[in-house]
Amino acid sequence: MKRNKSILLIGDSQPLPRYIGNTKVNYYETFLYKLKKKYKNYDILEIIIGGAKFSQLLGQAAPYYGRSKPNFVIIFGTNMDARVRGISYFEEKLLNLFPFGYLISKALIQNNFLQKIRNIKNTDTKTFDKQVKYCLNLFKDSKILWIEMYVSNQFRLKNKKLSENISIFNKIIKNNLKKNNIFVKVEKELRKNKSFTNDGIHINHIGHQTIYNIINKKILELSIDKT
Repeated sequence: MKRNKSILLIGDSQPLPRYIGNTKVNYYETFLYKLKKKYKNYDILEIIIGGAKFSQLLGQAAPYYGRSKPNFVIIFGTNMDARVRGISYFEEKLLNLFPFGYLISKALIQNNFLQKIRNIKNTDTKTFDKQVKYCLNLFKDSKILWIEMYVSNQFRLKNKKLSENISIFNKIIKNNLKKNNIFVKVEKELRKNKSFTNDGIHINHIGHQTIYNIINKKILELSIDKT
C-alpha cells in the first residue's frame, strides 16, 4: 500500500484557536487549518500541547512519530523553555517537602525580583542544545522548518530577561540546523502587521495568516509540493 506524504507539526498552543478575554481566533482562522486546507494530499500529523516545554513535545514525538519519516516537520515555540524562574527545580522540590511548601515555591518561582536577579531558565541552555540535536537526528530524513521563538516588541521591553533568553535559544536552534533545515524568521513580520494579542505572546487572526503565508512560501521553496 502506497503511503501518503506527511507533514508533522510539533509545538505549543500557537496554532490553536483562542477565546480568552477580547482575543477571539476561531479554528478556521488558524494557520493549522489553513495548512490542512492547502495540503489536502498530505497527512497532517500533530503534536500540539499548550504550555509544554520542548522536552515534553519530544517525549511525544519520539515514540509515536520517530520512525515515521514525515516528508516535512514544522516546529514552533516553545517560549516555555526560555521563561524565567525565581528558584531552581531543586529548590522547588525541597520546599515542596514542607507543609504548604507548594504554595511558597509557586510564589517564589513567579517572584519578579528573584527572576530578575537570578535569571534561572525553565530549561538550561546545554539541555536545550542537546534536545535540539536529538530532534534533528530523530527527523534527519525529513525537511524541517523551525519557526523562531517570538514575542511582541512591547513584551520584550517589559520582560528583558525573557527577551534575552529567547534570543539565546533562537541562536542555539539556528546554529544546529543543517542542509535540509530552514530557520524561519517571523517576528519582524508579525510586529509589522500588528499580529499579537494583548499578552504579547500569542497571535491574532492576522498573525495566523502571516505565519501561514511565510510557512507556505518556505514549503514551496523546499519543493515539498508545487500544487
